[in-house]
Amino acid sequence: MHMFDEGTVQEMRTAGYQQAALSVSDFSSTRLQSFALRQENLHEFFTAHRPEWVNVRWINLDGRDSLNLKRLAIKYRLHPLAIEDTIEGHERPKFDRYDGHLFLVFPVLRMQLADKGNRLYSDPREPSLPTFVKRMSFRRSMSAVTDETDEEDDDPFKLWIEHVFIFVVDNDTVITVKDGGDSDIWTELNRRLAVPYSKLRHNDAKFLVYSVLDVIVDQVTSVVDSITECLIALENQLEQERHRFELRSLRVLKNELFRLPRLLKAAREVLKNIIESKDFDATVTDYVRDVHDHVVVALDDIEQQLQMCRQLTEEYRDAKANQMNYVIYTLTVVTTVFLPGQFLTGVYGMNFDEMPELHERYGYALFWVFAIAIAAALQLYFRYKQWI
Repeated sequence: MHMFDEGTVQEMRTAGYQQAALSVSDFSSTRLQSFALRQENLHEFFTAHRPEWVNVRWINLDGRDSLNLKRLAIKYRLHPLAIEDTIEGHERPKFDRYDGHLFLVFPVLRMQLADKGNRLYSDPREPSLPTFVKRMSFRRSMSAVTDETDEEDDDPFKLWIEHVFIFVVDNDTVITVKDGGDSDIWTELNRRLAVPYSKLRHNDAKFLVYSVLDVIVDQVTSVVDSITECLIALENQLEQERHRFELRSLRVLKNELFRLPRLLKAAREVLKNIIESKDFDATVTDYVRDVHDHVVVALDDIEQQLQMCRQLTEEYRDAKANQMNYVIYTLTVVTTVFLPGQFLTGVYGMNFDEMPELHERYGYALFWVFAIAIAAALQLYFRYKQWI
């Protein structure tokens, strides 16, 4: 094959080529064989035929490896436009039909929380989310100490949007290409494959496509649920530690949420097109419809989360306004209580010659008696009026 010529390989490598891990899973209802391809056996794989017992072959490329993508395109006659979209990282979810194969682009969400050492956890539930707000407070304090000004690096919450590119060839081959990131979304899918009596092992490539979409949407649902927990943590902090709450933490979360509706609506349309497509039989579309429903629920949850962000923002601003009003109110009461004393001080501080009280033996004591009595009377009056 031309794509294995040494000159071609060297040309690809000098153009910024990055080799990605390539794995294969061959399975039938009675047998499963999974293996990772090494550089020395790539040529044999791309030129050989699959074993006769294989009903479905799943090829996974963990990265947009342009050289191996072109090799796959030659072996399975993949359309150049689909290969171009994959190499360039087409970001909008889509479902295209080409002569001999189907092509899907579907989004993957990956959420990261930072701990006190600025490490990022891909699993939103490890460590636990109740410490999310504590991390934000710690990072803010460390930023103040170290004079950090890079807000992007200081964000305790990051939401990564990646994509999986799916090729379905002749109903017996599925090729998946995942871009970027270090999260492994295939653990659950491999677990299903390992079960001999699973529906996945007893169905064709179209059911494998459903399973791929299912594990992707399950991760989307997990991320959306984790965002809800983050918002609840922020809400609890706003109620319990209002003086330590910073609006920026909520703004980071809100900005990430704004990116999701448009993306998931496009993913919903992809699932809808699959359901209505004649390329998938009723057995598969029934399952895909369930995945579609999960995306709809996720969209509803995101809308509620955005509404919750707006409510928390309003509560924060109301709390700040109430705090300011209380400070002004307290200062006003204190000023009013001591105003008579200030008045008396001003009167007896005037430089008139005839002021008999200044020469009284107990004049100073009488001044304090009058000042304290008036202040006490004002406090009693304010309490009677329920002003304090």
